[in-house]
Amino acid sequence: MAHHPSTCAAAPASAASPTWPAAASPPRPPTPLLSLAPGEVHLWWADADDPALTGELVAWYAAHYLTPAEAAAAGGERARVLARALVRATLARYCASPPTSASSPPAAADPLSLTFTAATRGGKPALHPACNPAGVEFNLTHAGALAGVAVGRAGSGVGLDAEAAGRAPRAGAAALAARHFSAPETAALAAIAAAEGPDAANAEFVRLWTLKEAFVKATGEGIRGAGLAVGGGSCGGGADPATPAAVTQGLASFTISLEADTTGRAAARALEAALPGLPGVGGRARVGRGDPTLCGPAAAVRSIRLASPSADASAWRFLLMRPVPGYVAALCVRKEEGGGGGGGGGGQPSAHPLRARAWLGLPGRAASPLPSGAAGLACSL
Repeated sequence: MAHHPSTCAAAPASAASPTWPAAASPPRPPTPLLSLAPGEVHLWWADADDPALTGELVAWYAAHYLTPAEAAAAGGERARVLARALVRATLARYCASPPTSASSPPAAADPLSLTFTAATRGGKPALHPACNPAGVEFNLTHAGALAGVAVGRAGSGVGLDAEAAGRAPRAGAAALAARHFSAPETAALAAIAAAEGPDAANAEFVRLWTLKEAFVKATGEGIRGAGLAVGGGSCGGGADPATPAAVTQGLASFTISLEADTTGRAAARALEAALPGLPGVGGRARVGRGDPTLCGPAAAVRSIRLASPSADASAWRFLLMRPVPGYVAALCVRKEEGGGGGGGGGGQPSAHPLRARAWLGLPGRAASPLPSGAAGLACSL
């Protein structure tokens, strides 16, 4: 059965019905509530280079989706305003607003009614329980013009990271890996550099960095809630992905490997996980087979393995994806156990399959499913 959100605190009347900028298409009122099926994660992406993100719309977001503190912190910078607006607009879809009458259907909360706190000792942002009785979890990432929010069920420990795919470490992959990665990861990058050259090693470094940061963010270790006013309703997002001090604590204490998979299991898992976003972004999420157009060729889909002396590696799942051209992103979630029929046979308890459903679009406007080839670069077995 799907996980249904609960009522969130009401927003001030002055913020309840803002005037949408004349140059933009208005949002579709009322915004419907969304729910998460077992094992499902929703990914919402927005691109600050979208031509529809005009200066007028940026100002509108700052005035109607951001608190004064958040707007001041964003400083009118379009990517920062967009990231903060995306967090609030996305999470409002999973928190119900107070009903206007006994017969009125449930609708999403006003984005400005949401309040936030820090869920872990590392400062990982979370919705305040007062507006999130169901315990929906989220994580924000932003890199360059791209912002993304992952939303998971209670206990999912969701972590999301994105990086520019062409980002080359200034000191070189080998030097930076020697400082921050485990010995097996460093050796793997050195082997790639020797066999395929520095560009291949740099690309692999970015993929590993993205996966490792997603895991660190999922566990809540070493994350600084930059821009988060705990208890004050300000969620400015996570730490800047380009700031090593925010994410490198403990990076060398665990190992992530990307391996060729000749069995086809990784491709099968990626196909199962890569679900297109629902057209119209409304109603209850379906559970079904993945979309093969969201995955790479089966032979190119690699397996992701985690080895950690301090964490149960089997408890975590990963998905490596390409949300938009020029970026690579990683999702990390804790396995959600289920009863018989949750993916296993014979009625024995098993984990629900990971199913990542993704959309791309600006907050408050119609979002579209991700294009072909967006996901399925690599997946946990």
